[in-house]
Amino acid sequence: VQSNQRLLFGNTEGGWLDDNFGNGDLLNITGKPSGLRFLKSDLSVEHMRIDSSGRVTTPNQPYCRLVSSAGNITVTAGTNIIPFNSALSNVGGHFNTSNYRFTLPVTGKYLVSASIQLGNGSAQYYNLYIRLNADAQFGTFQTGENMGYQQLSTVGPVLGNASDYIDIVLFAVTSSGIIEASGDSRCSLSIVLLG
Repeated sequence: VQSNQRLLFGNTEGGWLDDNFGNGDLLNITGKPSGLRFLKSDLSVEHMRIDSSGRVTTPNQPYCRLVSSAGNITVTAGTNIIPFNSALSNVGGHFNTSNYRFTLPVTGKYLVSASIQLGNGSAQYYNLYIRLNADAQFGTFQTGENMGYQQLSTVGPVLGNASDYIDIVLFAVTSSGIIEASGDSRCSLSIVLLG
């Protein structure tokens, strides 16, 4: 535990946790109605709270939710990076709406969920991929012949290192179709650090 952390027990200020804490010591908190809070040393920012029922909240946990408002995007043959350019939430500022990448702030597991609406596609098939450093991690497959409008979605955990990046791409065998990107949930992305 870093020495710039302070504990609050309920509404009563606790002691400092210093670099010697944790050498076999056990912290036991009981009888505090609002639980345990972890704050910056100047008490200005709450990093984590464990309430009296054991629920843990971490308001600074890296998280983003985005949509694309790029309009109708013509699908070309090969890899099409999905332009998630409108952040509804971007805790920590780790998603860049210019290059459409989420840069991992710490090594860990991240849950990624992406969805797009594809219209008028007639390619033999399409793949919607979650990528880590341009390598596909998870994806969904959709045949494209006479498809009309289809919602393609993919979700999965991604294990990465600090400074790696995540982006979302659509792979098409041939140039065919449009991605509906009207700034709503038809073309959306969310990423959250699991731990």
